[in-house]
Amino acid sequence: MKIPFRFYEGDLYVAVSHDVIFQKMLEVAEHLNAQYIEG
Repeated sequence: MKIPFRFYEGDLYVAVSHDVIFQKMLEVAEHLNAQYIEG
Protein backbone atom coordinates (compact mmCIF):
# COMPACT_ATOMS: atom_id res chain seq x y z
CA MET A 1 0.00 0.00 0.00
CA LYS A 2 1.34 3.42 -0.94
CA ILE A 3 0.59 6.41 1.26
CA PRO A 4 0.75 9.80 -0.46
CA PHE A 5 2.57 12.52 1.41
CA ARG A 6 4.00 15.95 0.71
CA PHE A 7 7.12 17.63 2.09
CA TYR A 8 6.82 21.39 1.67
CA GLU A 9 8.83 24.17 3.33
CA GLY A 10 9.85 21.96 6.25
CA ASP A 11 6.40 20.44 6.86
CA LEU A 12 5.42 16.83 6.17
CA TYR A 13 1.77 16.36 5.16
CA VAL A 14 -0.16 13.08 4.87
CA ALA A 15 -3.82 12.64 3.90
CA VAL A 16 -4.46 9.27 5.60
CA SER A 17 -4.91 8.83 9.35
CA HIS A 18 -3.93 5.47 10.84
CA ASP A 19 -1.83 4.52 13.89
CA VAL A 20 0.80 2.66 11.86
CA ILE A 21 1.08 5.51 9.34
CA PHE A 22 1.23 8.06 12.14
CA GLN A 23 4.21 6.35 13.79
CA LYS A 24 6.09 5.95 10.50
CA MET A 25 5.48 9.54 9.41
CA LEU A 26 6.71 10.82 12.79
CA GLU A 27 9.90 8.83 12.21
CA VAL A 28 10.29 10.24 8.69
CA ALA A 29 9.57 13.79 9.89
CA GLU A 30 12.26 13.46 12.55
CA HIS A 31 14.84 12.40 9.96
CA LEU A 32 13.87 15.33 7.72
CA ASN A 33 13.79 17.81 10.63
CA ALA A 34 10.20 18.50 9.57
CA GLN A 35 6.92 19.10 11.36
CA TYR A 36 4.23 16.44 10.84
CA ILE A 37 0.83 17.80 9.76
CA GLU A 38 -2.14 15.50 9.36
CA GLY A 39 -4.98 16.45 7.06
